[in-house]
Amino acid sequence: MRINAIELTNFGKFSKTKIGLGSGLNLILGPNEAGKSTIQTALKTAFFGERKAHERWKRWGTENPECSIVVDYELPDGATWTLRRDLAKNEVQLAQTAGGEVLAKGPTNVSKLVGEHLGLDNADTFLNTVFVCSGELANDLGSIAASLRARVEAILVGSGGGSITKATKDMDARYKRLVGTVSQGGAGGTMGELLAQEKKLKADLAQAEQASQLRKEYVDQLEQTKETLAAKEKRLNLVKGLIDAVQSRLTIEDQLEKKSARRKKLRLKIERLKTDSDRIESINVEMDKLAKYQGVSALDAAALQNKIDMRNEKQIELTAANDGGRVEAAARARSSLIALIVSATVGLAGLVLIGLGQTIPGALVFVIGLAGVAAGFWMRRPGVRAPDDRSLYIHNEIKRLESDIKEALQTTGATDLDSFFSQQNRHESLAKEKANIKHAGSIILEDTSEEALNKEFDELLDQSQVLGRQLKTATSADLSTEEIFAHERELSYLKPEVDSLKQQHDKLVGRLASHSELAGAPISDIQAELNYVSERLAATERHARATAMASEEISRIATEISHQVAPQIAGDASDYLTKLTNGRYKKIGLGVTFAPTLVGESRELGTAVLSTGTADQLYFAVRLAAADLISGDACPPLILDDPFVYFDADRLAAARDIVKSLAAKKQIIFFAHRDEYADWPGQVVKLETGDRPN
Repeated sequence: MRINAIELTNFGKFSKTKIGLGSGLNLILGPNEAGKSTIQTALKTAFFGERKAHERWKRWGTENPECSIVVDYELPDGATWTLRRDLAKNEVQLAQTAGGEVLAKGPTNVSKLVGEHLGLDNADTFLNTVFVCSGELANDLGSIAASLRARVEAILVGSGGGSITKATKDMDARYKRLVGTVSQGGAGGTMGELLAQEKKLKADLAQAEQASQLRKEYVDQLEQTKETLAAKEKRLNLVKGLIDAVQSRLTIEDQLEKKSARRKKLRLKIERLKTDSDRIESINVEMDKLAKYQGVSALDAAALQNKIDMRNEKQIELTAANDGGRVEAAARARSSLIALIVSATVGLAGLVLIGLGQTIPGALVFVIGLAGVAAGFWMRRPGVRAPDDRSLYIHNEIKRLESDIKEALQTTGATDLDSFFSQQNRHESLAKEKANIKHAGSIILEDTSEEALNKEFDELLDQSQVLGRQLKTATSADLSTEEIFAHERELSYLKPEVDSLKQQHDKLVGRLASHSELAGAPISDIQAELNYVSERLAATERHARATAMASEEISRIATEISHQVAPQIAGDASDYLTKLTNGRYKKIGLGVTFAPTLVGESRELGTAVLSTGTADQLYFAVRLAAADLISGDACPPLILDDPFVYFDADRLAAARDIVKSLAAKKQIIFFAHRDEYADWPGQVVKLETGDRPN
């Protein structure tokens, strides 16, 4: 195979770069960060894929989502192929360049066809043979032992496909299918699955048996709990029934008493309202009779009252005037009395004079005295004093006022003024009494109506009758107060007991259901399935032992082939090492593990005792020999990543000669950072450092 070109798009530092390669030696030179490692990674990724590194190798600072690698290569038969791997889309295809026919798509199909073209069946073989990197030379060939054996087998027996290796792989795969992997404790194998099934079935069987035993215990407990619960509930219902009967009777009696009290209250209200209604009716009749006393308007009544007041005042005034005349008469009486006394005295004096003989003087004096007595008696006579003008005026006013009052009274029918006011006051008193009765009635009604009260009374009467009938039919439990209290205490104990038993019952039912689910299938079904799995396990164990015996035999044959592979590689590698060390070391030894040693005359030297440069030369020689053996006619390109760092000048010159001779037969792609390689014969591609995009 010869790689003609590699095109990178948004891969690493390259935005859009195509590198052309020729046959023979291709020197790709450049300083650090020029992109040499990026191109190597691109080649590995193109051939065998590296999806996880997509984000790692996508070009920095670009918004272009594309990230792809295209490799054009040519096979020894002259056919050209184009390998296109789109890392952003995770798509890969391999097509013939001429005509563009796609012959493989997808990672698996493409890797298989590419492996055939390279002569290397997997990425490990590729990386441990033809891809030689500085610092990775010391990797031994143990990881590609199968590929080496297969190649030698193909050479020896001419199978072309490595039948022994394939048989080994088939036996190993079959044994693995049967017994699984040791590191995973048999996981993934048929025996592991059967053992897991057997283990599970045994556990299920034990669980089912335990669940069956527990179920029996729970059933017994459940039956006992049911019996206890039934007895307690029966007693609870009996006690509760007795208490309920008493409470029901007490409740009926209480309701009946409350309704009776309410009915009594309503009756009093209704009777009071009836009495008040009758009284109002009586008042209305009486007020109708007294209505004529109210016929006088307020103005007329006020005028009448004014006249009465004026009359009274005039009477007072007339009385005062009359009282003045009586004082005058009293004074006159006193004067007349005095005159009588004096006149009587004079008359007696006249009689005395007459008696004394003085008849004329005595008679005269007696006459004078008698005249005085007569005048005194005249003055004391009860005569009527002529009224003065003021008294007369007052008297006339009083008569006029009394006439007006009499006329006003005639309109009301009152016989006199006292009667008029008495009747009028009576009317007002009745009106107030009526208002008070109505107000009291509104308080009694309490925002309802008399009709509503009557209706409620009737309803209460009906309800009381119903309650009375219920009371008659109610169970009359003949229980004393002490017995009722005792039953109530018993009831308070029974309720928690019954609740606890119900909870216990439900818990047992739940446990039964739970254990039924845990028990799963019946014991007989589990036992039958366990027997079947045990028989399959025994058969599988026999098959596994047979497979192991066959695999051991095939491995023995493979070991014999390995003994033939190692000498062949060791021989070819010894030739390379002899040239690289200028004859200092001439023989390489390889065991069945393909760990290289230097074979001296008296002993073998492992790589641990060699210098770094000599060890690198040893591994380089072994890799070249292994690559020649494995790739065969495919002749894949040899990719070197500065593998000669620890070579001295003489051995570097020897390495140059080997590379030059190999370049005549195969393509070599040599990555280096030192310009001293520029004079090596071959095509030179120089890379510039440049700036990485941000």
